[in-house]
Amino acid sequence: MEVLREIGRRCYEHFSLKLRIPWRKSYIVLVAGFGFVAGIIAHSFIDFNFSFFWIYNALLLSGVLILIFWKDPTPPRLRGASKKIRLIFVGVFFIIAGFARFNLGIEENKILPEFYEKEIKIIGIVADEPINKIDKQQLIIKPEHIGRDEFIGREQILLTTSLYPQYEYGDGLEINCKLQKPKIFEDFDYARYLSMQNIYGVCYWPAITQINADKRGAMSALLRVKSSLIAKINQNIHEPLASFLAGLTVGARNAIPPKLLDNFQRTGTTHIIAISGWNISFLGAMFLPVLFALGLRRKSAFYVMLVLIFLFVIFVGAGASVIRAGIMGSLALYALAYGRYNNAGRALLYSICLMFLINSHIIYDAGFWLSVSATFGLIYFPPIVEKYLQIKIKFLRETLIPTTSAVIFTLPISSFVFGHISLWSLPVNILILPFVAYAIIFALPVLPFLIFIPQNIAQILFLPSVAILNFIIKVINLFGNLPFGYLPLKINFFVMLAFYVGLLYFTFWKLKQYEE
Repeated sequence: MEVLREIGRRCYEHFSLKLRIPWRKSYIVLVAGFGFVAGIIAHSFIDFNFSFFWIYNALLLSGVLILIFWKDPTPPRLRGASKKIRLIFVGVFFIIAGFARFNLGIEENKILPEFYEKEIKIIGIVADEPINKIDKQQLIIKPEHIGRDEFIGREQILLTTSLYPQYEYGDGLEINCKLQKPKIFEDFDYARYLSMQNIYGVCYWPAITQINADKRGAMSALLRVKSSLIAKINQNIHEPLASFLAGLTVGARNAIPPKLLDNFQRTGTTHIIAISGWNISFLGAMFLPVLFALGLRRKSAFYVMLVLIFLFVIFVGAGASVIRAGIMGSLALYALAYGRYNNAGRALLYSICLMFLINSHIIYDAGFWLSVSATFGLIYFPPIVEKYLQIKIKFLRETLIPTTSAVIFTLPISSFVFGHISLWSLPVNILILPFVAYAIIFALPVLPFLIFIPQNIAQILFLPSVAILNFIIKVINLFGNLPFGYLPLKINFFVMLAFYVGLLYFTFWKLKQYEE
């Protein structure tokens, strides 16, 4: 041990590692968190062909080195060197831990490949909420039998079938289809995307027979309530307003016309019609001024919003993506309510680590990274935007500043993932987001009573929301139909990384100036 410690001291002295690091215990946690995230990201983009044996031994070695350098070395001229070396080894340890977590998250797809390109019979259950589109529905199936054999793997299968008959979570199905391996397209790795949900097989337009159903449990009850509300909304409001409102309030996008969806994309407003951390953050930022206007203090308004987000997550089915959205949105609101970006930033890092621990393949989810980048922007960038814009009107300031912050920090990843940028994204978001919040405020109190009140009364109660949604759609169609403002701009990963490095440097440089 003394030999290794002396080698470390000599290396430190030779390379003049005289970085002035004011030592705090919290730095160990931060380095550990960043190291774990860095390990996950590195392994996801680079295929390291390490066996778990080597990962385990690397973890063991770095752990031993941390223990060796746990105490301050002597002589005094090198005091503090072991703390810096310890931080380095802590970072290395958790980078390797990130490798290990991602490695463990790679499901062994051992059974399904032998059935690829074969006509087979599958007996399974619908394992998640069906995805209903204009002309089809998609079902995630957990197989119980394939052919005559019991299926003992964890892999799942994605079915694409006709819109009717409609199936529900928990339905038991007998399926006859040609099982296919998910394809990798030129600009989209569909197989990697499906792997996030442990899906390793796809079937298109199979023959389906419903054989039984397991409709017990809280999830089934919640999804039945959600389906009932969507049906009631469709009865009382015409399309595309019904699908728009259902997307805003219960996370459904059933029948929005393709042309309108295209205009949402062209104006950079797709986030408002799907429940994600991005739109919960935005909408929360819009709701806070309303609570302030009602006389609530900043901290009290945050706790009210926290309760509302919790109830909302339960209300729309508490799926994994919605839970993640609730966490990310709550973090952004914490920053806005308390004005303490240091604590909120750490909470963001810890939540990312927690999500990676639960599912390391979430790294391939563009929605996750949009939520992270928008939340980061809402936490750190508002003071900078406020200094530059100098907005005097309180309502405009509380609307414009968070919107601008989030949009700026999501532009690079949007260009990387979707291959385009919208010049109208910022002005259109600024224009419509306050109205989106009020459309939801007027609609949410009506939803619980849809089951009991007559249709004509429900339609009257929905009028304020319908008027607002009409205005929003007209604005989106107006800007979406303009012949300019939608630029194809596909950047690669390293260009995106350079953009974010520049943004981060600028952000923390300006914040440091403000603190001084």
